[in-house]
Amino acid sequence: MTALLAAALLSVSAAAAAPAPRPAPAGPVVSTQALAGLSLSTYTVSTLYTGDRYRDPFLASSAGGARVARRTEGPTQVDIHSLQLHGIMQDSSSAFALFSADDGTTLILRGGRLYDPANKLVPGITGHIWIKRRRADLITADKDVQIYSLGAADGGDEAK
Repeated sequence: MTALLAAALLSVSAAAAAPAPRPAPAGPVVSTQALAGLSLSTYTVSTLYTGDRYRDPFLASSAGGARVARRTEGPTQVDIHSLQLHGIMQDSSSAFALFSADDGTTLILRGGRLYDPANKLVPGITGHIWIKRRRADLITADKDVQIYSLGAADGGDEAK
């Protein structure tokens, strides 16, 4: 019995003298062989972003891929009844509505005012944007109102 007791004491003292096991590392373990097989990426902005190859959605499509010339100077007169609503967006500060004219000019309704492609105010035209209704209204100085709705088949000439 003393031999058995001595063996038990010897195993307990050996276990107490052994160092505690190390905790597992927090992140994944990657061997140096796996790291040697990695290479740096050769992608550039031009290879990842290919949007410059697509046509401008606000320009009329034409045969043969010829581009329609876009007016660079602001429109002097804007007929609100000939505009088309293409989109309504909202950022953290305000809402925007994108319109296009028959000649390819893009106009932006922002903060209740209509702006031309040069970001100049179009005189005499104001408007409102209702994002939840997906609707925008343009109003001329003589109180002529044009209502635009996104997704309406008839151009959005519906009553309020």
